[in-house]
Amino acid sequence: MQHNLYDDGSLAVTNYVSGALYNPGDTFSHNYVIRAINGTCYANSAIVAGTDEAQSGDAPAEVTPLNWTNKTTIYWATEAVSTSYNLYRGLRANLANLANSNSDFCTRYNGASTSTTVAETAPVADCYYFIVTGVNAFGEGPAGTNSSGVDRQLNTTGACP
Repeated sequence: MQHNLYDDGSLAVTNYVSGALYNPGDTFSHNYVIRAINGTCYANSAIVAGTDEAQSGDAPAEVTPLNWTNKTTIYWATEAVSTSYNLYRGLRANLANLANSNSDFCTRYNGASTSTTVAETAPVADCYYFIVTGVNAFGEGPAGTNSSGVDRQLNTTGACP
């Protein structure tokens, strides 16, 4: 009997030995299957998703700029290594909290798209701010710096209506 390792549907290792490490040579997620072969018959294992054992890689860079298509649709540039994005919303009154660990933003959107509708129902006197971060298997990217050049600290425990 022989066992072969398949990486995203392509033969990666012939005569794979159970427990042996396989490095795909990148830091992307892959779908792996072990095929047991006996003569002309074979059976595939269940698909297992995995990422490079070394876990080497970086979180995405800062996502900029934010733009508006119209008064309710916000969009941003694609960040090359992001697999998804978080859009945070905050009130002008909470901007000072970007320099400390106090609650300052709520999560308004999480997903792979680079745009979303944000039809807010706030009183006219409220002013909202939005920040987008990129996310991948290695973490969430930075939220930028404040006007003093200090990295923003997001505490997103606030509740969005």
